[in-house]
Amino acid sequence: MGRKVGAIAAATGNSSPTNARLLRPRFRAPLEVVCATREGLSMSDAPKRRLIDQLGVSPTFFAEGCRFTGDVETGGPLVVCGAIRGDGRVGGALSMAATSQWEGEIHAQAAIVAGRITGKLVIEEKLEVGATAVIRADIVAGSIAVAKGAVIDGEVTITSGQPIVRFEEKRRRADQRAELMSSQARRPAKIA
Repeated sequence: MGRKVGAIAAATGNSSPTNARLLRPRFRAPLEVVCATREGLSMSDAPKRRLIDQLGVSPTFFAEGCRFTGDVETGGPLVVCGAIRGDGRVGGALSMAATSQWEGEIHAQAAIVAGRITGKLVIEEKLEVGATAVIRADIVAGSIAVAKGAVIDGEVTITSGQPIVRFEEKRRRADQRAELMSSQARRPAKIA
């Protein structure tokens, strides 16, 4: 192993013992990780607090500017920032950004929609519709929360029997306040 490190140091022109020491890999004993769980649940059964933990597996991702034509099927979560034309079956959570568009029939476990949908939307659990969303589709969902400003043009069926929850996006209001403050700062000051 000393020869390989020396060869690397010699090849880079840095054959001093100090540089060779810096290039030498260090191995440590494996660490034992001990996790405390609440109420005796295993880690897989404990409630997840971080979004990445809730997703579980890596999501399938359609980037902004990406256009896809055809049926989409994924066993896990799906994040859409681009445009899709075709039917979809999402085995996990569907997340659609404000820049996203989907034309077709969509089936998913749960969804957060901020973009545009035309067709039909079937969500097993919870559907959250953001303020920038425009949904021109019939919707079937376990429960629905709709932000002020969202557009839904179609028949809505809630399978759990719960009422539609209406809310105002706080992040959007904060962005509008920041925009208002910056526009006021750009105005010339009036001198009396």
